Amino acid sequence: MNLRETHTKFLKYLKDKDRANATIIAYAKDIDQLIEFVEAKGKPLPTEIEKDDLNGFIKKLEDE
Repeated sequence: MNLRETHTKFLKYLKDKDRANATIIAYAKDIDQLIEFVEAKGKPLPTEIEKDDLNGFIKKLEDE
């Protein structure tokens, strides 16, 4: 299962747990941005996010 599929399942989980729409929207946006960052590296979309990916994403957010 790739990250997009995992993302979809996670959002369904939040909906099934009756989480607030604002929470679901915020998580969805954050995860979308992370996936886009990983995709922009030109690598195939992995099944897991690596620590280096997270550190790079955080650095990008700090620089913006």
